[in-house]
Amino acid sequence: MSTTSSQVGITMAKAMLKRREQWPTRGEAETSIRRSPYYKRWHPDTLKRVLAYGIRGSETNQSDDEADPSVSYTNTKHTELMHMYKPDSADIGRMQIGDISADQRATAPEIDPAAPPFARLYRPESRMAFQSLPTVLPSVLYIVGTKTGFSTPDIRKARMETTGTGVGGSGGALHGRVREYVVQDGQHTVPLDMHMEETARAGAAWIGEEVRRWRRAEDKHAREWHPVDAAAKKRVSHKTLDLMRASPDMTAKAKPKAKL
Repeated sequence: MSTTSSQVGITMAKAMLKRREQWPTRGEAETSIRRSPYYKRWHPDTLKRVLAYGIRGSETNQSDDEADPSVSYTNTKHTELMHMYKPDSADIGRMQIGDISADQRATAPEIDPAAPPFARLYRPESRMAFQSLPTVLPSVLYIVGTKTGFSTPDIRKARMETTGTGVGGSGGALHGRVREYVVQDGQHTVPLDMHMEETARAGAAWIGEEVRRWRRAEDKHAREWHPVDAAAKKRVSHKTLDLMRASPDMTAKAKPKAKL
């Protein structure tokens, strides 16, 4: 994750802390959510589900913002923020890796000092996932909006150049196994907002191609494997045995040198 994308995340987190999350009635809650600039660009079908499952009645006050609320978000803003960031109160992220003590590692074992500064807030999963991208074997389609702050041009470039290119990987974009679909004017919520149908069409077309590729591979395997008789399938192949015989035996005792 780049410094720019992490700054976007912090800005969103600060905005989330200011949002209203409790109302006297469900009707007032739905009206308030529909008026929100954030939800105004969402697709009607997804917004309908937010209203159906994203708010609930509340018997107790879960926040000090308002007294005796009857309706609130299903997940409070505090719960969402705890999933978005972890605090680095000891400033371990600004230390050199060799200077971090065992006790400090126990409090934040996954923090990476090489990562961009997160204003003493961090979340390790995205960086750990990014570092594992070279080993990805399945095909990948990245769907990204041009107006999202989380997929900057440098991040998109790095993803396309890295995914599947390492040991155990698919071979990456060079072999047609990693692709990118760009949604013009799309933001971070393209699967949920007014670009939902375009996102679905792009994903469906890619899945169709992948299913056809998988079937070709399965047919090839069947043509090669099915003619082999049952007994041969239970034995080590001749090719494997030849490779074993040609390999040096590391356990064999060296022959003693002849005496003069």
